[in-house]
Amino acid sequence: MIWVAVVITMLLFILVAKPTGIYLEKAFQGSKTLDKVFGPFEKLIFKITGVKEYNQTWKQYALSLVLLNGFMIVVVYFIFRLQGVLPLNPAHIEGMEPTLAFNTAISFMADTNLQHYSGENGLSYLSQLI
Repeated sequence: MIWVAVVITMLLFILVAKPTGIYLEKAFQGSKTLDKVFGPFEKLIFKITGVKEYNQTWKQYALSLVLLNGFMIVVVYFIFRLQGVLPLNPAHIEGMEPTLAFNTAISFMADTNLQHYSGENGLSYLSQLI
């Protein structure tokens, strides 16, 4: 029975590979793709959120990336430190000590998986969700 699922999955991948590749090629070349379908929704969302429709330079993108990662490090750090008083903590796990919280937050943002805690024993459900 498991082989049926594997075969169906492989067939689906094979069927969508070429159309997906064609779509991505057009999208990266700047050609029109699904603009007629999604364009009105995109413009509405941009208008509501105040997003300006322009491409960032590499410097603007790098700055945005650094600022967003810095903000997320601070948010994750405080969630780890305050997990003892935050919701989704039925095991009443205390907050992490400062250096461990900082190391783990940096590890998450750098995607290095250098974590010195023991999963469910060291993190609340909320902390694990992030």
